[in-house]
Amino acid sequence: MNNLVDPITFLLIGGCAVGKTTFLRRLAGLEYCQLFQPTSGFNVGEFRVELKHNAHIIINIIDISSELLTKRMESIMPKFFAANLDAIIIVADSGNSQSFLDVNQWLELISRNMKRNIIKHLVVNKADIPISQRKFTPDKLSFLVKNSSLSGWSWTVGNPDFGDIEVSRGSYEHQKPPEDVLYSLILSILSN
Repeated sequence: MNNLVDPITFLLIGGCAVGKTTFLRRLAGLEYCQLFQPTSGFNVGEFRVELKHNAHIIINIIDISSELLTKRMESIMPKFFAANLDAIIIVADSGNSQSFLDVNQWLELISRNMKRNIIKHLVVNKADIPISQRKFTPDKLSFLVKNSSLSGWSWTVGNPDFGDIEVSRGSYEHQKPPEDVLYSLILSILSN
């Protein structure tokens, strides 16, 4: 008999074109889309993940449009934060320096709107760009995590054709495919 653990809900937030929807599509096993298609409103993905000992868990991931966030941030965010969220994944673009600066703004927004402590993890997407073009360095990211309420950070890539093996051969220990990032966060939530 399969055991079903209570559902876990994640919220994806981040700026425009950082790769939130690509992260969600990758988890859903959908085809990688090379053309930028902005999210209108929000997307919700629901996944069933198998854990050890035949236990299964339903994962809900809410991907909010950055346009919706910027236009109606203060009115809409309390509604999402009031939901039964278990973790927030802040997504940033490794080649966009503004994306790095925005992380602190996202953390402030979460702090203003969350009534309880919650896991906050930074996913630096687009790890397939050359290291010389990355605006995020492991030292900057480690410093950010150490001096903020982030639980950790990971490099990832949305295009499965790029090859996670090539990503993991890089010089950074934090490089993981989206599936591994999510599974690590699930285990952190379940252990609390």
